[in-house]
Amino acid sequence: MSATPTPSLNEVFDRRRWPIVRFLRRHPVITDLLVCAVYLFLSATPLLFLVEGAQSWALVLSIVFVVGVLLFFRRRWPLALFVLVLALELLLVVVDQNSTTSGLGTMIMLYTVATKYRPRRSFVLATLASALIVAGIWLNIDRLMGDPELNNPEMGGEVSPVLIMVLVGFTILMSNYFVTGIGSWVRNNRIHEAEIANWGLKIRELAQNQERTRIAREMHDVVAHSLSVMIALSDGARIALKRNPDKASEVLEDISGTGRTALADMRRMLSVLREDSNSPLAPQPSQESLRDMLEGFRKAGMPLTFTQSGPAIHADPTLELTIFRIIQESLTNSLRYAPTATEVHVRVDRTDTHVTLLVYDDGAHAGAPRYGSEATAPVTRTSAGQGSGQGLKGIAERAAMYDGTLEAGPTGDGGWRVFVTLTLPVHSPSDSSHAPARADLRTSPLKIHRSKTEDAS
Repeated sequence: MSATPTPSLNEVFDRRRWPIVRFLRRHPVITDLLVCAVYLFLSATPLLFLVEGAQSWALVLSIVFVVGVLLFFRRRWPLALFVLVLALELLLVVVDQNSTTSGLGTMIMLYTVATKYRPRRSFVLATLASALIVAGIWLNIDRLMGDPELNNPEMGGEVSPVLIMVLVGFTILMSNYFVTGIGSWVRNNRIHEAEIANWGLKIRELAQNQERTRIAREMHDVVAHSLSVMIALSDGARIALKRNPDKASEVLEDISGTGRTALADMRRMLSVLREDSNSPLAPQPSQESLRDMLEGFRKAGMPLTFTQSGPAIHADPTLELTIFRIIQESLTNSLRYAPTATEVHVRVDRTDTHVTLLVYDDGAHAGAPRYGSEATAPVTRTSAGQGSGQGLKGIAERAAMYDGTLEAGPTGDGGWRVFVTLTLPVHSPSDSSHAPARADLRTSPLKIHRSKTEDAS
């Protein structure tokens, strides 16, 4: 049964809106048609009664119709259509002083401009449009003052034209500022949502990159370790087949077991990439797993010794996995690059605050027998083209999870030494959390002392 996909931030924002708002945002053409229809209804209907019989009746309706058509394209050319609509409505003010909807198209265009451009530009245009509309009304002030309703004695007698213009100008300016403010608010909301969505996308990409790195590190550790052991066992089996067929049979069984274990580990890691929540789970490497892994290297012929000291480590699967993988990768490198080493030593020292890991081999020795095989030329870690560098990089990343350090490099006697220090997380008496205290994205201080031609795995 597949898991429900996680919705994007844009989908989350969309769900928070009213259904009618979601519908209009998804169908902008319908929205523009509704805006045009509302404008034509509010502008043309009063004109049918106010200018009926006048000579300018057809001209006024034509202007209103043209403005309504232009509003349909307001998203495509907001600034150009703002200027054109403003000019047509100024003409409407001059032609028909009785028009009650002059400036409605300009207000719609101011809202559109405010959703596209910065508030400073939008409010400057709103101020300019208000001034031009008031100036157009002032040109008709004489005809407007001739209205009997303004000079009705019951209303207090003659009204000052200056007072009328102040009231009209203030009303127009505030109306234009209001729609411009709404448009700027919508613009800021859209920018904010886009920034959050972009931030969420970057967080998701970062998480994916971290997961890829983790999976690549685990796969490298499993594949490199298993193949190195299988190669060493195969070389030993080839020699043992001539001298002791019974021993060769045991070695072949070890090779088969190592391959099956590696295949099972690979399947478990790949199952993490699937959405199937019923994928089988497996325990993380533990102290018992560490002993089994060390025994596998001994079977491959490695002269391995292991010592540990200090108090028991607080139950922490992540820490146990980190120690397991660091030792596994270090021994795999020794198996690959120092197959004729006569001494390989692993030491784990624990304190209340730190864990130190030391993996040392005395290097490849010419003339010394290869693990499980006849004497061959030594394969040294200074051979050109050896390794990809991913092993030490993986160790450094694991050490960084515990605020640790890594030092890796050749020793004076021709061997190789890997020294890792891990800082233990602080656990309170009631804290059962097993996560590292500071498992962040920092890079562990990595000191690798090697020659120019050296490239360890």
